[in-house]
Amino acid sequence: GESLATAQPPMFPISSVLALPAVSLAGCVCANLFRPTTKHKSESNETLAQEQRAVGLGMASAALTGVVGVLCAPELFHLPAHMNLDDTLQRIVYALQWQSLTLLPLAAAIGIVAGRRFFSDISTMRGAATATIELHQRFLQNTLEQVVLAIPAQLILASHLSKEKLPIVPVLSAMFLTARILFWQGYVVTQGRSAGARAYGFALTFYPTMGALVSGFVMQVAALLRA
Repeated sequence: GESLATAQPPMFPISSVLALPAVSLAGCVCANLFRPTTKHKSESNETLAQEQRAVGLGMASAALTGVVGVLCAPELFHLPAHMNLDDTLQRIVYALQWQSLTLLPLAAAIGIVAGRRFFSDISTMRGAATATIELHQRFLQNTLEQVVLAIPAQLILASHLSKEKLPIVPVLSAMFLTARILFWQGYVVTQGRSAGARAYGFALTFYPTMGALVSGFVMQVAALLRA
């Protein structure tokens, strides 16, 4: 059989690389551009209703993006015919190689927080400057929590998937990276004041991970019942 070291991620055309982020960005635009507005923003109940509609639309758009991404996975990522991925360990190694995409937003968040601290005198900072660093720290904390859940979920799922379904893993990793960027944009740019602005990015991070985790659990239970 082929050695573990030769199980490299497949090559794919640039159109495949751009397809998923394009779908994600389109969903994000829909979730924010067509957000319901109200003429009486000073009234708290109307503002709350507007924000709830924006959150609902963002979450629904993210769920649709996740479903489209998973269904289109075999078309987005083509596995080379020579790759031997019939063995469970080989599939896990293949999935692990794609986790660099999942880890990139965590590394970026750490770098942003470290950079802000390095170039700022925390002891003399006040007001908006301190609040900005706290926003980045909260984004870092949230990203860490999501990564801790996403990577094991993808590896568990990969151990149960057939070779034909394995392209779902790189699609999940690509969605995670795209979703974290969109969440950061909606969270930091609005200074954490708009739940609707960050709903799409959060849901596109969380829903696919939960889908992978639940699917892996169901497949494991089914395997035990067949044994």
